[in-house]
Amino acid sequence: MSLNELLRPIDCQVGYRMRDEICFYMIYAIKSGVFTFDQAFDFQLLQKIAPRISGGDVYTFDVLKELYYYCTNTFVDQNIETAVIEAERMRFPRSAKKVMEMIRRYEAFGYTSFWTNTVR
Repeated sequence: MSLNELLRPIDCQVGYRMRDEICFYMIYAIKSGVFTFDQAFDFQLLQKIAPRISGGDVYTFDVLKELYYYCTNTFVDQNIETAVIEAERMRFPRSAKKVMEMIRRYEAFGYTSFWTNTVR
């Protein structure tokens, strides 16, 4: 529910089908012992949520910053160029890394998408 609220400004909320897909993935991933809850949910954020986010407006940028906070419990630094990702301290490191790439892309080009190349 908190993730849906986070996505509301860009109208990318999770519907019941996607919710069910995520829940089934989580159940099987955890039950099989392959992943912990956080690892499985990190993959779902990366595979199901982040690809839906794209745009060039301030709402998209704000949602990306909120999603970064959701993944890391850390606010995006004012100077995005110096932001460093320390994966061992983050709850959802894979997603955080991708979201930071998307934030940097937005800063560089005024538009971001999950599917475009990384800004270096």
